[in-house]
Amino acid sequence: MWTSTGDDRGTTIHHVRLRGTGGLDPLAARLRAARAIDHAAGDVALPASAILCVRQLRDPRPRQVTLSAVHPPRAEWSRAVGDALVDLARAAARPAAGPVDPNIDAVLFDDRAQLLACLAADWCRGSLTSCWWWAALIGSGAEAEALLRAWRRNPEHIAGAIEALAASGQVTAFVRRLSEADASTLLEAIVRAHGLSARLIAADSIGTLKGLAEVENSFPPPSPRIESRGAVDANTVWRKAAEARAAGLHIEQRLLVGIALTLRRDPVRARSSAFVEEVTEWRKQITMARPERQAPHFFPAPTANEANANDALTTTAATVVARDTASPSSERSPSPDDDAHVAPPRPIGPEPHRSSAAASTDVASPEPTAYAPVLTRTATPVETELGGVFYLLNVALALGLYGDFTQPLAPRLDVSIWRFIALVGRRLLRGRHHDDRLWELLSDLAGPDEAQIRPIDEWRLEPAWLAAFPECRTWRWHATDERLRVQHPAGFTILDIGRTYEQSTSEQLRAALAPYQAAPLLRQRRTSATGPAHETGHDRWLRWHTEYIRARLARALGVSAARSGDLLCRHHARVHCSLTHVNVAFSLGNLPIVIRLSGLDRDPGWIPSADRIVSFHYD
Repeated sequence: MWTSTGDDRGTTIHHVRLRGTGGLDPLAARLRAARAIDHAAGDVALPASAILCVRQLRDPRPRQVTLSAVHPPRAEWSRAVGDALVDLARAAARPAAGPVDPNIDAVLFDDRAQLLACLAADWCRGSLTSCWWWAALIGSGAEAEALLRAWRRNPEHIAGAIEALAASGQVTAFVRRLSEADASTLLEAIVRAHGLSARLIAADSIGTLKGLAEVENSFPPPSPRIESRGAVDANTVWRKAAEARAAGLHIEQRLLVGIALTLRRDPVRARSSAFVEEVTEWRKQITMARPERQAPHFFPAPTANEANANDALTTTAATVVARDTASPSSERSPSPDDDAHVAPPRPIGPEPHRSSAAASTDVASPEPTAYAPVLTRTATPVETELGGVFYLLNVALALGLYGDFTQPLAPRLDVSIWRFIALVGRRLLRGRHHDDRLWELLSDLAGPDEAQIRPIDEWRLEPAWLAAFPECRTWRWHATDERLRVQHPAGFTILDIGRTYEQSTSEQLRAALAPYQAAPLLRQRRTSATGPAHETGHDRWLRWHTEYIRARLARALGVSAARSGDLLCRHHARVHCSLTHVNVAFSLGNLPIVIRLSGLDRDPGWIPSADRIVSFHYD
């Protein structure tokens, strides 16, 4: 039996033995038993994304539950079952911490990405058949086929699983067992789920992504395409994914590891045109040099630190292949340049704390270990007084600033969505509460976010955004020798553009307002300048967005613009993050009804640009 409060919410029972069912259909009895246990499992205090697998659960109160009718179980029976599950969860083994006793009564995974990583690790060890939980979770069939089926079924979790394998030093051993076709299939799944450019896929695989490429071409490019700058070194392309440079990997295996880890460690760069161009040029160079298999120019000899890193990151391919020679994904013979050193894999999870004295004797940390998975930084729930800042995710999605799961390839802002809601949240709160732990958490989720907000000289409000302000009111405008600005009475900027000397002020104003003619009758009148006299391009960009969001929130919540920030953002919440989930728990009793009526409290779900599944919970 396994129970989950994550993506597949609920309880699933694989084998059940019932007595005294009174001729009830076996399938109906099993479903009702699962429903009764699921009702009792609600009291088990586990993270919302956790998956608890239980080998056997005996009825603690026999003959007290009725399955012949659809009735909730008795309260005392539910408490007894809940207590039994709590005891099992407390004693459950965590495969992410390393191999566990195959006869253990229960195992626990933080989320599905961690589950997939542990599945891959046990596959590499050859221990899938000895672990009872894998038969229940992935079904029957050949090991390689069952594993790949489980990974393909959860595309949004693949990158997180690869990051977990990299943190445990097992990613190279895993991808070496994948055929080029299997690695390409998993990479395509990542590209689809995360809304990456189809050009990251090899040319002979684009056909399978024809629909994706057509959708991508239907949107304007986020930035001009960068021309090729000649040879691209692997150290440049995979500068934050050194595992992709490990010896003995085929090109598709390198692409899978490199793109997945870049997406996790530097998500803004992974979505940039520059990264797409680098990967495309690198792949072209490798393809041309394919007869040589490993061209020294593209795969330079590792430095001393990288050589030490590879010892911990890889296992010998001969050892891996010998465990499952019949697997269709392990037919490749070992490469002569595979690492000869066999290092014991590290657990799939946070490293144990080391004292500073012990750390000082270590070799300098190689590049891969400099990018710990988010799980190691946010495994402990974070208490915040500003939980409502997460509601800004729904604001950003509703305004089309980022695509949701239905439009992963839609245009998005260059800045991470996590950094965007942090920037807007600080503005809405007018710089207060700067010491809340939320800001550090959002920074961790955003990653390095090296891409800076590109200063834009002109601002034209999206005409569709005015639909929330249909009334006819006076728009105020101001013109100087350099700028022409139009301000909405609700307090946000409609236009802020440079002056042109080919037209008079009235002519330019009339032309600039042409896209807004669908609005009611408009009147303009001259007013004083708006905005601070000296602003950076970053501050101007942020002010334009925040002005509109503040006005829109005021209208949706029925309060003044000055109060809208506090009303939305200042709510105590408990935030639990895993590799692929962000779960935010609020108090239902303290939730303002206006937030519920506005729809801002709905679950965002899978957000491709956030690389996370975001869920709101109300106790």
